[in-house]
Amino acid sequence: MNTRNVIIAVAVAIIIVASGVTAFELHNNGGSSKVTLTETGSSLLYPVFNLWAKNYTNATISTASTGSGTGISSAIAGTVDIGASDAMIAALTSSAPSTVLNIPILISYQYIAYNVPTLNNYTLKFNANVIAGIYDGTITKWNDPAILALNPTVPAADFPDHTIIPVHRSDGSGDTFMFTSFLSKGNASWDKTVGSGVSVTWPSVAAATTGVGNPGIVQAMNNTPYTIGYIAATFNQQVHADHFGVAQLLNKAGNYVNATVSNVTTAVSQYLSQIPANGTIAVQYAPGNTSYPIADMEYVIVNESQSTTAKATALKDFLSWVVSPSGGSQSKYLDQLNLAPLPSNVVSKIVQPLINQIHGPGGSSSNLMTLSETGSSLLYPVFNTWAANYTGATVITASTGSGTGISSAIAGTVQIGASDAMISALTSSAPSTVMNIPILISYQYIAYNVPTLNSYTLRLNASVIAGIFDGTITKWNDPVIEAMNPGVPASAFPDHTIIPVHRSDGSGDTFMFTSFLSKGNETWNNTVGSGVSVTWPSVAAATTGVGNPGIISAMASTQYTIGYIAATYQTQVKADHFGVATLQNRDGNFVNATVANVTTAVSHYLSQIPANGTIAVQYAPGSSSYPIADMEYVIVQKTQSSAAEASALQAFLNWVVNPNDGSASSYLSPLNLVALPSNVVDNVTKPLINQITG
Repeated sequence: MNTRNVIIAVAVAIIIVASGVTAFELHNNGGSSKVTLTETGSSLLYPVFNLWAKNYTNATISTASTGSGTGISSAIAGTVDIGASDAMIAALTSSAPSTVLNIPILISYQYIAYNVPTLNNYTLKFNANVIAGIYDGTITKWNDPAILALNPTVPAADFPDHTIIPVHRSDGSGDTFMFTSFLSKGNASWDKTVGSGVSVTWPSVAAATTGVGNPGIVQAMNNTPYTIGYIAATFNQQVHADHFGVAQLLNKAGNYVNATVSNVTTAVSQYLSQIPANGTIAVQYAPGNTSYPIADMEYVIVNESQSTTAKATALKDFLSWVVSPSGGSQSKYLDQLNLAPLPSNVVSKIVQPLINQIHGPGGSSSNLMTLSETGSSLLYPVFNTWAANYTGATVITASTGSGTGISSAIAGTVQIGASDAMISALTSSAPSTVMNIPILISYQYIAYNVPTLNSYTLRLNASVIAGIFDGTITKWNDPVIEAMNPGVPASAFPDHTIIPVHRSDGSGDTFMFTSFLSKGNETWNNTVGSGVSVTWPSVAAATTGVGNPGIISAMASTQYTIGYIAATYQTQVKADHFGVATLQNRDGNFVNATVANVTTAVSHYLSQIPANGTIAVQYAPGSSSYPIADMEYVIVQKTQSSAAEASALQAFLNWVVNPNDGSASSYLSPLNLVALPSNVVDNVTKPLINQITG
């Protein structure tokens, strides 16, 4: 592609995008009722903003490529809604008002490219010292010994005795910040004499030339052989069309690495724990064996206070869509431009809270998106803990039982229905727009309150428990129970009626319990079966409770009871001095209710979990598998009321299943909950979360 074609292609792209957006709008919404959002700035981000503008339907997006410096100054001045930048705002200006937000949206990187006829077919190796030498004028020829020494496999004859022509940006540029940050971190002399910034005082090199924006760098290099320059990887098509060479770079760990999305993502991952709440961090020259050294987070700069509520809502919705894995951060937008999405924990911890600060006149910058949750009493304690610690949204929780939670989610009166059972066990009439997303693994105690037995760990199996709950075993000193527990003195088994306690509300705990009985006892399976609600056999002594707290209350107030209680309520079970049974599993072994035995149980079903997450994992095979284990679910609508709500819900659920966040042991271990295996998260849970849209 020659220079003239580059210019024409850019101009045509602008015309096509502008006309395409208008046509798309008129076709869908008549155009006139939609808010227009203006964007200008980074030429690196210009291609992806153009793609987003063509595909986003809830607002009109007007884009322009002016360089990060102009974009940011325009956003600060309020002449545009969005300033796009390849550099954090602190690198651009120290005088930005506190009302200006610096919001990360993507990960990008940069090529060191060269146009040397005899070298373009080689992947040359460079390090920060040599590149700094080229740009400060101490290395002037392509056949300099320092360059040859880094590239011993390239024939020396192919390095021409020709002056190197370094090309740099003439406009204020986040690309320049990225490039000079790499040099400053990798070369002490450059750091002391030139430093890093969006604009720097370049050393006086007679051969040097300049360009405006990435297109200007590409044009200058295309016109002039023997050049070297820094070019955003989003311009990879032009780089390849013009047959430039692209260098391997020496990273901080001392390895030469290629400019790839994988190596860039690795680089940024080294800094995840250091990203502050305002998102301002330079991630160049990262540690890590495969980290590519010129990586960066990409930003939008916006004013938190907008002129109208409609403008604020439109801006929040668009930015939430941009960072959503089902919106602007889909691979179909990013892959073709060599961009990478932000990690989900950066979106939930940093990005969404910043987006949520945007407000209209008189609004509060502290208002967060509110997500409502109701359902499972088993999950209620962990949702409460999450709600108290999650900063990306306000999470309101309620314990109503899985049945109510799911029906509320299906009706759309809450965003999250929490359930201990897959949705097909709760209802057969859920619309296809409702998703069943696994988030955790849980289990259940068979507990009893018998003064003479509470200090013993009784052995029970599905047949005995089924007999108790169907009324065929009625006394604690029944010979079947005594025979199963030869280590317990016969005198400890009282001649007293057993009082079975079960849930009176629609309950995932009941599903878990009755599934265990159905799989372990044929009679129960044929007469009662399993479900969130079942027709319980008529047992005169039986009593009921609402939720796990209701079961616990009924058992604590009435001796000689037995019931099924979620292991998340272990503190209450211990405080009330209930006994907890060892259960016979499918392999015939008696096993304790422990996290390890539950994890073993679920592991036997991993290969069978379908893409929609619906599977019952009770009564698993395995010598140490605990037989009353289950996956825990959230039930959500695929389509939320806005892009901002969808993004907030995605961010929260991604945070929930992240092993460093909601699924960290600090949250789960105290409640006897277990994190999902990583392959279930990656292959089932996250793809489902990614289907949520606004």
